[in-house]
This record gives sequence, structure tokens and C-alpha cells, in this order.
Amino acid sequence: MKNFSFIVEKLKLNKKRPLLQSLSLLLATLMIFSVAVWAWFSMRKDADATGIQMTVTAGKNLDMSLDNGATFHNGIDLLAADQQQYIMATNQIKDKLYMYDITSDGDTFWSPKFQDNASEGIRIPDTTKEWTYAAANSAYISETIKFRTTFPADIYMGKNTAINTSVSTLTGANAGNKSEGGNFSRDCIVGALRISAIDSANKLCFVCIPRSDVELHQNDDGSFSMITGNSVTEASKKHTYFPDNYQSSDGTVTRNNTLLGFTAVHDEAPPTDTTTKIATTTDGGDGYYYGTATVNIWLEGCDAETRRVLSGGKYNINLDFVAYDISETN
Repeated sequence: MKNFSFIVEKLKLNKKRPLLQSLSLLLATLMIFSVAVWAWFSMRKDADATGIQMTVTAGKNLDMSLDNGATFHNGIDLLAADQQQYIMATNQIKDKLYMYDITSDGDTFWSPKFQDNASEGIRIPDTTKEWTYAAANSAYISETIKFRTTFPADIYMGKNTAINTSVSTLTGANAGNKSEGGNFSRDCIVGALRISAIDSANKLCFVCIPRSDVELHQNDDGSFSMITGNSVTEASKKHTYFPDNYQSSDGTVTRNNTLLGFTAVHDEAPPTDTTTKIATTTDGGDGYYYGTATVNIWLEGCDAETRRVLSGGKYNINLDFVAYDISETN
């Protein structure tokens, strides 16, 4: 089985600067087994991402809870049997997570029904049928995190958020973790990954395509090639998905304000771009300030990189959060 970790790195307190703390969650070496991924979606029975190792740790003056504030910890192993008591059922992934490829606007997650007949191996979603909601922490990752600080703070997704492939060479004869479909790495499946955040008011904060620099292209003869870097087309920078009204719209839509990275800067002043703000900690009346956000991570089935030639891709996901002290600005 392949492993990934969900790690929050330790924080450093700097009393001279507004940037008091930073918080990172790292999902290391996430292996996706979409053995039967065709043009869009994996065959459900063949998707597999079990055997995951997932831990959460936090540093001084910033605690984290995965059971809605019942307990706070510096670190939790999400798959350790003796720590499941500290994780509410909706956050648990142990023996549950398979990471199916689905479709989502970042808030609602659908598992489509498909047309009976496939053309040239392409599975086409059937919008005449009623679809089902994808299951959180089974079809995709969804972690609701309660933050606790000793000061009022705005919490942002930071600029150090990154998704790194397991190999440095993604294309050519020397590509690592090479696909059988061509001279490119299976790790290019990162192009299909999406990240979204929902605040405590159930407002969608953002949808991000963290790796828009890889694009799988199917040639006229049916073979595949990989485009990377500045050579990718505009299509790789757009998030296409089926909306909630998929039955009446009868097609996909494109989100216009999708983030392609997290560029918020937190130095001597609050960021002018608040797009990546996900929570504000407020006074809980017990000497602490609390804030909540939900982070979702999924494979978008409408994306070109959700193909069987990229199944078995490996990558690290680093979600970086920063807390800005707002006590002097209120």
C-alpha cells in the first residue's frame, strides 16, 4: 500500500511582526490508483487509495481540533487506532478514503451516472439521470479544522502552498514514474487536482488549480503527449465541472475566478488580496480565540489529466496556512 501524510508543521512566534504564525498541512506521497480511468471518471470498483498514513501536528500558541473543539492537540495521527477518539466521524479517513474522481464546483461534489454505451473508451456522464452526492473522505478529502489562537487572527491559505511531484523529470525518455502511455510521468495526474476552502458561514472561499503547468494531450492517432510549463494552453488554467443544475444545463460550465496558486503575502501589513482568507478567530470567552474552515481536495473528472495513463501518480500536497494578528486593527 502507498502512503501519504497530512502534517501541520511547527510554528514560530515573532512578536515584532504581524505575521505571528504559519501553519502547514502536508499530504506526502499521495498515490492514486485509478486503474480504470478512461476519458473522465474512474471505474468506482477499481479506485483505491487505502493504506494511508496521515498525521496532524501544530506548534506553540496554535492548537488544532478535528472533533469540533472537544479536544485540542499539537498532533494527531488520523489513522492511528488509539487516536480515532479525537477525530469526529465526518473527519475520519481510516478505512474510508478511496479518492474517486468526481466533479465539483468546490462546494457540492457529484458522482455522475454514465451513458450505457461508451465511444472509443470515453465514459460520458448522463445528465438525464439523477446523480448522487460524492461521499466526503471516501470519494474526496474533506477536513473540517477548528483553529485556536491566543489572539484574534485572520487565517489565510499562504503562498507556500504547493503540490510537488515525486520526481523532478516529468517528460521525455528519462521521466520518472514513467507512464506506459508515453514519455511522461504518471505524476502529471497532479494537473487534475483541485483544492477548495469553505468558511464557517458555508461560503466558498476559493477554488484552486494548484498545478496548471501540466496538460495531457490526446493526439489524432490516439496516442498521448504531455505539455508542461509555459507551453500549456489556456484550457489547463480553467476549472470545468458539472454545476448543480446539470440536468437543465446539459453540460459543463467553467469557473472564471479560479486561483492558479496562492500568492497572498503576509509581512508588515494585511494582504490586499483577501481571496485566500478562510477563517477569523473570535473570542470564545475562555481566553482563546476560535475559527473554523473546511478544506476539500479532489480529482476533477472533467480534467484532461484524469486518464488511466496517469494512474499511479505520486505527489506531495503542502497546504500552508498563516494567521495574521488583527488585535491592533480592530
